[in-house]
Amino acid sequence: MIGRTAPSSASLGLLSVTLRMVPRMRTMVIIDVASVASEDELHRLLQREFDFPDFYGRNWAALWDAISGLVLIPEHVRFVGWNPLAERVPDGAMMLADCLDRYRELYRPGLRVEYLYPCRVPVRTDRSRPHVTQVPVQHLSRS
Repeated sequence: MIGRTAPSSASLGLLSVTLRMVPRMRTMVIIDVASVASEDELHRLLQREFDFPDFYGRNWAALWDAISGLVLIPEHVRFVGWNPLAERVPDGAMMLADCLDRYRELYRPGLRVEYLYPCRVPVRTDRSRPHVTQVPVQHLSRS
């Protein structure tokens, strides 16, 4: 090889160690928000489920900073129990949905977000927001 050197066994070993340290990204996360009663509780849940760092500030600016630069959230996010959250913490539910909409528009056009709630009547997808699905759920479970 002219002008190139073969990688040493030491550098190959470092590469394999580095690759093993990188966590595998989840493709989907299911977040049960039905029992959330406050914005602080919502932020703590998001921090845990999205693996935000310990220094996450638990406010909407910090959420934006985390999803737009600190962590890569899964390509499919499913919120279960959305209506109870929207009733108890309406501003928080609206801000969360707005942040995820903006994140999708700017950085992740393929991001799929579902807002599920239990009900007995079939519900259609909101046609004005085709990437958002509202689906009736009979049995809620966490995978």
